[in-house]
Amino acid sequence: MTHKFYLLLLLVVVTGCSSTREYLGIDRESPNEYESVKHESLEIPDTCVLRDPKPGMKRPQQRSTPQKTKQIFIQTGQKDKAKSTSDSEKILLKQVGADKNQDNIRELIDRESHHEPTLREKIQKTILFWKKPKKGKVINPEEEKETGKDENNKIKNRDDDEN
Repeated sequence: MTHKFYLLLLLVVVTGCSSTREYLGIDRESPNEYESVKHESLEIPDTCVLRDPKPGMKRPQQRSTPQKTKQIFIQTGQKDKAKSTSDSEKILLKQVGADKNQDNIRELIDRESHHEPTLREKIQKTILFWKKPKKGKVINPEEEKETGKDENNKIKNRDDDEN
């Protein structure tokens, strides 16, 4: 009963104070209309002449599957050529040690990217996950197998009795 009372009290305090709601992320900030950027409206130029469509004619942007495949391979080949490194880039990479493999790179990345939660994140986590999960019963597979056999036998016997 006391847990419900404290939860209700916490709910009233959290929803009652606007700065607390904003801090916890319950309220969202609306965009400032004075800071939004206005763009010029689009205009169709006078010289833009569109042809009337002809029924049954293929659209110019539509390509067959072999054409699409060929285009993909051509673009891939061009990207590979563009990615070749120059001599100066190779020298720079060698100077910074990029040519050496590190065996513990995963551990290094994990250590460098370790994120310590902020106070706000800790509060949110505490509020969201205030209940601890209940531990379940450990199941013995051998016992369950026997139980399943017993249940199957009961069902078969019941079906035989009905027929």
